[in-house]
Amino acid sequence: MIRKKLNVVVIDDDKFILEYFGELLNGSMDFHLIGLYSDGKKIYDILGNNKVDVVILDIEMPGVNGLEIGEFINEKYPDIKIIFMTGHSKYALEGYKYYPFDFLVKPINPLRVNKTLKKIIEQNANDKEQNYQRTRIGIKVKKGLVLVDIDEISFIEKVGKKVQLYLKNKKSVEVSENLKLLEEKLNPYGFFRPFKSYLIPLNNIQSVFLDDFTDSYNIVLKDSDSEIKVSRKKIKKLKEHLIKNGNVEIIIE
Repeated sequence: MIRKKLNVVVIDDDKFILEYFGELLNGSMDFHLIGLYSDGKKIYDILGNNKVDVVILDIEMPGVNGLEIGEFINEKYPDIKIIFMTGHSKYALEGYKYYPFDFLVKPINPLRVNKTLKKIIEQNANDKEQNYQRTRIGIKVKKGLVLVDIDEISFIEKVGKKVQLYLKNKKSVEVSENLKLLEEKLNPYGFFRPFKSYLIPLNNIQSVFLDDFTDSYNIVLKDSDSEIKVSRKKIKKLKEHLIKNGNVEIIIE
């Protein structure tokens, strides 16, 4: 099973701080480093184009105030965890009104950093456990309606005029609804239509690769040996969805 990492952005005008966090986070099993930035103004575009879970942010930087960025994040992206860094503890009192996860006082103490990151990992695991709910959706079949656990759907395929829903337990259900209607119904739950005859949950993708023989992209699911073709028109959108949802380990060559 692929572990979903937490996406991190680090902003500081001190190149040594950036190098430190680069070495610390690159290759981590729990964090994916989106980028290291010396210009705090870039954060607005970064947040608009990426799913960010953690921002490690210096308070005092040329041309931009880290507290102002913290205020923006707190208002627009309240789920993002903010870790402020500063060389002056006097900023702590003002900064706490933006609900940071922690304050790191420079010079950075590696033990304190590791402790803070460990707390984020633990809290994230607890949040997932508390927020998890089994979501079921009604699917029309010939004899009426069946309730299907969304997390148990492996993929949906149209074969001829029939639509078949495959479950992770290897069972299948013939569906009376067309693929377009199912796409509209399941899109809010992270489903994607890579090809005209398939609908798949993004979190069930194991890998995406280029088949040199057919010169087309294929998807391999976590629970199936079948390869699902990806339309060339959809490959860019698929990659955007995977990055946005934090599935950064899946590499599209």
